[in-house]
Amino acid sequence: TTSLKHVDVEEGNESFASVDGVLFSKDKTQLIYYPSQKNDESYKTPKETKELASYSFNKNSYLKKLELNEGLEKIGTFAFADAIKLEEISLPNSLETIERLAFYGNLELKELILPDNVKNFGKHVMNGLPKLKSLTIGNNINSLPSFFLSGVLDSLKEIHIKNKSTEFSVKKDTFAIPETVKFYVTSEHIKDVLKSNLSTSNDIIVEKVDNIKQETDVAKPKKNSNQGVVGWVKDKGLWYYLNESGSMATGWVKDKGLWYYLNESGSMATGWVKDKGLWYYLNESGSMATGWV
Repeated sequence: TTSLKHVDVEEGNESFASVDGVLFSKDKTQLIYYPSQKNDESYKTPKETKELASYSFNKNSYLKKLELNEGLEKIGTFAFADAIKLEEISLPNSLETIERLAFYGNLELKELILPDNVKNFGKHVMNGLPKLKSLTIGNNINSLPSFFLSGVLDSLKEIHIKNKSTEFSVKKDTFAIPETVKFYVTSEHIKDVLKSNLSTSNDIIVEKVDNIKQETDVAKPKKNSNQGVVGWVKDKGLWYYLNESGSMATGWVKDKGLWYYLNESGSMATGWVKDKGLWYYLNESGSMATGWV
């Protein structure tokens, strides 16, 4: 399979389907295999996808940018292992499980933002990422397993932990990282948890302003003449923007001089977004980045 560029499935097959040369289960809920020699530099998983199978993107030599669809719940073992050109990946808020060594040997990956609702991690979930500079761990991630981050991490500079919960926990061997890496946390409690449990002596900095997710960047909603809400509203952890008419906005929205992008469902996007053939990077606050990212 290391030379495979395209997968075709015969019409009428009861078990499998092919979409743009990528192998799926018949109902497209499981992405089974993305060919290792498929030479596209960017890819977005279909909206039906709920799971990436084990080894699904293994050893792909071309893919640089990957956007995973909202609705995806599970990333399997070795899913992205040795995808050596992968630089950027956008993980959805629906993601709940990342299995063992899902990120392994991704030589060009520079940043990872783990969304708020991941509940289950395998061991060594991130291993051998020599160009990774920054890792952000989402707000509702309460427990990190042994060997969560390990291997070659020569470029790693910072780990942001958004969690504020008293239930947050780590193990002594959760982070096998260089001592030059700095932790940025949201409370003294999280700092104490790290200091008392980790075997490393890394600097731990409590941020007075939450630089990881600044909800103050988003305008408070106002009332229109019909007493409806206008502006930003938050529902089940997701941000939406309501127009003057009260309808939910989609696409690009400008607020206080900053641009935001709202998905087809209306929820505010973060990470990489492709629009009209062009890629844009949206900060964790949702605003469009400018300059180098």
